[in-house]
Amino acid sequence: MIDSGSFCDALILGKLNRETIINRKGEIFLDQPGGNLLYSAYGFTLWGKTAGLVSRIGNDCPDEWIDEITKQSINTLGITRSHLNCDSRSYFFIDDQNVSREGNPQKFFSDQKIPIPKVLLGYEPDSGGIDNRKNGTANTIKPENFPEEYLSSRYLALCPVDFLTHNMIPAFFRAQTGGEVFIHTSSGYTHSSFFFDIPPIVNGASMVLISEENARRLFLGKLEDTWQIVETLAGYGVEIIVMSKKRGGYDLLDATSSKKYHIPAYPVNSIDPIGVDDAFFGAFLAGFLTSFDPLYASIIGSATASVKNEGSTPKYLLGVFKDLLKARVDFLKENVVCI
Repeated sequence: MIDSGSFCDALILGKLNRETIINRKGEIFLDQPGGNLLYSAYGFTLWGKTAGLVSRIGNDCPDEWIDEITKQSINTLGITRSHLNCDSRSYFFIDDQNVSREGNPQKFFSDQKIPIPKVLLGYEPDSGGIDNRKNGTANTIKPENFPEEYLSSRYLALCPVDFLTHNMIPAFFRAQTGGEVFIHTSSGYTHSSFFFDIPPIVNGASMVLISEENARRLFLGKLEDTWQIVETLAGYGVEIIVMSKKRGGYDLLDATSSKKYHIPAYPVNSIDPIGVDDAFFGAFLAGFLTSFDPLYASIIGSATASVKNEGSTPKYLLGVFKDLLKARVDFLKENVVCI
């Protein structure tokens, strides 16, 4: 464990992975620090905020990566090693339609007549199955994984992890701190078989982010209209619901004012969609803590997501020019649609 300092504006909980990405331009990013934790944390950092990270990593995660993260003025005290065996590798191939294809990397390297890198030998893609309600994984975060120093924080953002983590941690954090919780839902439990498990998870959340695909799976056979889905989720006791749309952009419901908006996606040459919603999530949190305005926070999030779409790995977010971000925020402000 490495502590980069005690102060942080918010805690971000999620997965730290070893990512290999072949993007739409054919660029290869081999065994890089990734995972939803970093995309969200760097999206948050981009807007001048300081994060404290919470994650469980395996022995295969290099110490140097943690050192690199702390150099971004991010608190890593909450990153701890799991005693369970885990493979934190992930592999993504981005096709000509800018769609992420997980699979066996052997085919790509064979087609390119390149020997498969040793780091990918024996790699098996995540099955993407449904979470287990009772048994956790090596990535499951439990209350005892929170450093005591973190419990002075007022804000916690949960990136997609697993059902047990999202089921346990919100109530624990609020009981310990009286703080606010922001949730980016996980595909492992946004499924129709978990329909009645969702209300207790999201109840009391300040904000919930869900993809249109996951929302439709969750409400399969119950609702089809996405605004009805959003309103139903808000009815579980959520102040702000954001849905990332399959065709681009984000729908926002501010339940406090009953206002609805569509925030478009900023038009870019997309080459890598990995981490786009995670970057939105981190930037939304930063924007909300600055303004406490859900619309402004969503615009900040969409601008940041557009940047991520143009490059690969979380580190790409750190090299963005502020003038570029401002121009995109101004454009999105002019193109928000009130529903």
